[in-house]
Amino acid sequence: MTGIELLAALREVAPALPVAVTSAHALDGTLTSLLGHADEYLEKPVRVDTLIATATALIGQGRRPASGSAGL
Repeated sequence: MTGIELLAALREVAPALPVAVTSAHALDGTLTSLLGHADEYLEKPVRVDTLIATATALIGQGRRPASGSAGL
């Protein structure tokens, strides 16, 4: 399963769950696809302080359900 497939499946099961992705390939087409499904992006190598700040922000703000969702 690719990261894109994982994110698509995750959005089906838990559309309101905030998601951050990380990649060493900042300019390839895969990243563009991932960002379409993710709330935040962290470039590798990931700094621990940046990871903690991003996770804290995502947990605090949550994710608004997409229109037409069941409100999960």
